[in-house]
Amino acid sequence: MSKPVLPTLAPSQIQALCRSLSLPAPAQVEAPSTTGVYHAIYILTYPPTADVSVPVHDSVKRLILRVAAPSLHRLKTLNEVAVLTWVHEHTSVPAPRVLAWDETTDNPLQHEYILGEWLPGRLLLDLWHELPASQWRPIIAQLVDLVRDMQSHAFNHVGGLTIDRSGGDDIAASTVPPVVIPGQIHEFHFFTVNDMNLLPDPVAANIQGPWPNHAAYCLAQLRSSHAIISTHDSCIPLRSLPIATLICALETHPPPPPSRNVLAHRDLHLGNILYDPSIGRITGVLDWELAACVPAHLWDPGNLLHPLVASKRAKQARQEWLAIFAEMATERGGIGQREQDVGEQVKRLDEATRLVRYLVDAYVRGWQREQVKVMRTELVGLMGEVGIHATD
Repeated sequence: MSKPVLPTLAPSQIQALCRSLSLPAPAQVEAPSTTGVYHAIYILTYPPTADVSVPVHDSVKRLILRVAAPSLHRLKTLNEVAVLTWVHEHTSVPAPRVLAWDETTDNPLQHEYILGEWLPGRLLLDLWHELPASQWRPIIAQLVDLVRDMQSHAFNHVGGLTIDRSGGDDIAASTVPPVVIPGQIHEFHFFTVNDMNLLPDPVAANIQGPWPNHAAYCLAQLRSSHAIISTHDSCIPLRSLPIATLICALETHPPPPPSRNVLAHRDLHLGNILYDPSIGRITGVLDWELAACVPAHLWDPGNLLHPLVASKRAKQARQEWLAIFAEMATERGGIGQREQDVGEQVKRLDEATRLVRYLVDAYVRGWQREQVKVMRTELVGLMGEVGIHATD
C-alpha cells in the first residue's frame, strides 16, 4: 500500500458538514499533529451545554472527525462503521461511538468520513517510556480481557463487516441503528487508487470476500497473487514458481477449518490504545479499519503492543510485554488458538500464502531485493515439502 495524501479541510467545509447533520457549529476545530495512515483527523470542541449527544470531559464536549484520503472507495469506511457498531452492540470494549458517516464523497467535505465520539486518555505510544514496570501488568491484563471479550463471539465467515443497504442509502443520517452483515475484507497490503502507476486497476487486484472458511480465504489470496504474477512485467521472475499447482492442490484437498472465526482488531499497536494513568484504565481502542473476522489463530498479524520504534529499549520492552500477555492469556483460558493445536497443513498454507503475497508486493513495488531472495527460497522449500516443485 502506498501512503495516500491526506485531505486538508477548510473551516467552512466542517461548518457545512455540521449544518447538514443538524449539529451546532463547533467552538473550536483542531487538527492534531498525529494522523492515521488513511485519515486526516480533526477534533471538534463544543461548550458543555451544546446540543451534542456525547459526554462532557474537562468541561467541554468533543467529537472526532476522521476524513479519509482516496484509497479504497467505500470499503474501508463501511467496514470500520460496521465493526464499531458491532463492537458497541456486543462487547464492552471502549471504542469510539459512531455518530454519522458517509462512505461517498457526496457531502460538504467531498471526502468519505466518520464522525465519532472523542475518548479521553493518552496514547500508550506517548506513555510507554514513562510508565513504571509495575503498571504494565494491569494494563496488559485489561487488554487481554478486551481481546477475550471480542473473541467470545463466533462468526460464520472470514472477511470484513459492512452495513446492510437494503433499506436505502440514507441510513447514515437515520436514528435507527444500522444492521451489520458480512462484508469485504480490508488488509494493510492492499493496492489502492494511489497505486495506479503500479497496476492499471489496483483495487481490482485485491481480494474481496466474504468467504465461508479459512481455505477459501487463502485460495482468494493465492489466485489474486497468481493473476498479478501472470500479467505484471515486474513479476516475470516469479512465473517459474508453481503457484497454479499450489492453487489446484488446495482446491482439490483443502485443509479442515483450523478453528472458529472471531472478530480481530488486527492493529493493536501502542498508537491505537488510549490509557488514563490517573485511573489506571484503558479508555479507548482506536482505528478499526483493518478489523476483520478471521480464524482465531490469525487474530494478531504481529503488531500487538508494538511501540512503533526500532530502538533496543523498545524491542526489549515489547518482548517483556508479549511474555506477560501470553502468561495472562493462558491464565484466563487462552486467546485465539494455540499454535500446537493448528495442524501442520494449515500452518504451511498460511505461510505459503504470506510468502507469495509478500513476493508479489516486493516485485511490483520494488522492495528489498535481498529479503526477496530469502523469502523466495523459503517458499520453494515449503512447497517442496508437500511435493510441489519450482521449474528453476
